[in-house]
Amino acid sequence: DTPDVQQLAEKQFSSATNMTEQESALVTLSKSTAASGQIALDAFYERFKDDVNVVDTWLNVSASRKSADPVAHVKELMTHEAFDITNPNKVRSVIGGFLSDPRVFHNKDGSGYKFLADMVIRLNELNPSTGARLVDSLTKFKKYDGDRQTLMIGELKRIMATPKLDKS
Repeated sequence: DTPDVQQLAEKQFSSATNMTEQESALVTLSKSTAASGQIALDAFYERFKDDVNVVDTWLNVSASRKSADPVAHVKELMTHEAFDITNPNKVRSVIGGFLSDPRVFHNKDGSGYKFLADMVIRLNELNPSTGARLVDSLTKFKKYDGDRQTLMIGELKRIMATPKLDKS
């Protein structure tokens, strides 16, 4: 998140001759707190919004965008026209983007764990298989300090206490 890298990424984004080059610059810009990151995300979406696979990539990059409140940011992204909670690819793109930043998911306040558990519980009603795949991130609690283990186990217990939990 330095001015030199920012300028280089902006230049690559605007002069890219193909989607791969532009996507690479987009990923860099999305890690910045500068306004150009959101501007690039908006431009990329407008250009490729008719390509389902590229939109999945856009959702993933958007979900990992640096934000003061990452959970609120992802929840807002889930209201975007490109997101469909009944589509497993869209869910994996957004939640995968969120999970890709360990500092966000493993925040000491437990907000990342709570958000993921909320999603697993919600997906249990819509698509239990997708929810079951996501819960894996909470099962690796032994790798973390005692406070995080307690928070992760607490969310796993909350998931297990869900009425009508699909256990297949």
